[in-house]
Amino acid sequence: MEKYFSKIISYIFHPILLPTYTIFYIFLMPTYLSILPEAFMKSMIIIFFIMTFIAPLLSILVLYNLKIITQFEISNRKERIIPYIVTGVFYLATYLIFSFFPYKLPPAIISVILISTVSVFFTLILNFIFKISAHSMGIGSVTGLLVIFYSIFQSGQSIHLAVLFLLAGIIAFARLKENSHTPFQVYAGYISGFIIGLGSYFIY
Repeated sequence: MEKYFSKIISYIFHPILLPTYTIFYIFLMPTYLSILPEAFMKSMIIIFFIMTFIAPLLSILVLYNLKIITQFEISNRKERIIPYIVTGVFYLATYLIFSFFPYKLPPAIISVILISTVSVFFTLILNFIFKISAHSMGIGSVTGLLVIFYSIFQSGQSIHLAVLFLLAGIIAFARLKENSHTPFQVYAGYISGFIIGLGSYFIY
């Protein structure tokens, strides 16, 4: 039962889904972003979903069919290199697309894709040294990013942060329960991601 629960958690909070969750959440927060045109918000969410989830997912399916990777979970450290590179390219392309928009996008939107991009490439670099938890890296970067978001907009969402920390613990438990990572790999991923997320301060 615990392994089944862990598997579901790992899928629901897969790293390539987190950017879409984050941008959707930010649009719901009581800031100036929530009063942007609905059509604009929907278009942003769709772009995030396609470029940071659908495109990487389809790439993984192609890599699997070409037998470049042997399983969808990509538990083998060496097999993670190409999927990380491909995912990073899609994320970087999204950032560049946003950078060359005809009008300047809000820093909060730029921060989500830029921090996500940095997290992917940093995970790639660490992967050459040791296997690290991309799930923990992902939720860590989201937490760090939202800490800065809350402090800048003074939204005082302490309960939301508490939920995020709890969610990080659940994700860590899931990855450990599946024997996908060691405690060190999970902690290293979360701490690294959190620090990267705090770097969003310099985007505002």
